[in-house]
Amino acid sequence: LSRRQKPWHADRLHMHHVLLDLGYSHKEATFRLIALQIAAVLGYIVVEGAGQVALHFYVLALYLSITALFVGLWAKVGAKNGTQPAINV
Repeated sequence: LSRRQKPWHADRLHMHHVLLDLGYSHKEATFRLIALQIAAVLGYIVVEGAGQVALHFYVLALYLSITALFVGLWAKVGAKNGTQPAINV
């Protein structure tokens, strides 16, 4: 939205494309994203019995971790390509 594009507009900043730009095959990139999703769901199931506060902290930590991971990957792709990807937060 900040780049005046619709959210569903395809660009190279989506997580799948970042992994492809790092040299992963389509299958490897897809597997890594599926594994990340499964780990997030399993973590939620494990923390679910600990109460609402624990769930809130888990979700916050999960979002921060995934954001940090992919911002680091975007920077790595930018360094690999000799450019810095435009990440408007």
